[in-house]
Amino acid sequence: MLKKILALFDEPDSTDPKDRHGDLALACAVLLVEVARADYARDGLEDGRLRGFLQQCFDLDEASVAELIAFAEAEVDAAVSLHHHVDVMNALYSPADKYQFVKGLWQVAFADGELHHYEEHLIRRLADLLHVPHRDFIRAKHAKG
Repeated sequence: MLKKILALFDEPDSTDPKDRHGDLALACAVLLVEVARADYARDGLEDGRLRGFLQQCFDLDEASVAELIAFAEAEVDAAVSLHHHVDVMNALYSPADKYQFVKGLWQVAFADGELHHYEEHLIRRLADLLHVPHRDFIRAKHAKG
């Protein structure tokens, strides 16, 4: 299933909603991986939250999530900017979806029991780029659990 989603990236101008779903899944995974890596101390708790969030959001099985995360990690390693992924999310996510996503970012950041200032800074920056109002950014932070 994920191979079909990833194959869709060869045609970025597609307007088929199924194609856009693959773009959105990758964009979410890339930003979640960035937050997980932000404190330079990635652990199994963060990885578990990341996998769980992606499974829930995109209704993927464990193998598909593992493949998506591997692809996202390669994308993060090669990327010079996150703006493309933020643009995809801004185009496809509603304000309520963006709030839920920011809440998921906080869940990944807090998974290891501590919040590093790099994680907080990155989530704040992503929330701004996703046009999430500050009150929702704070509300998501407090609703992280």
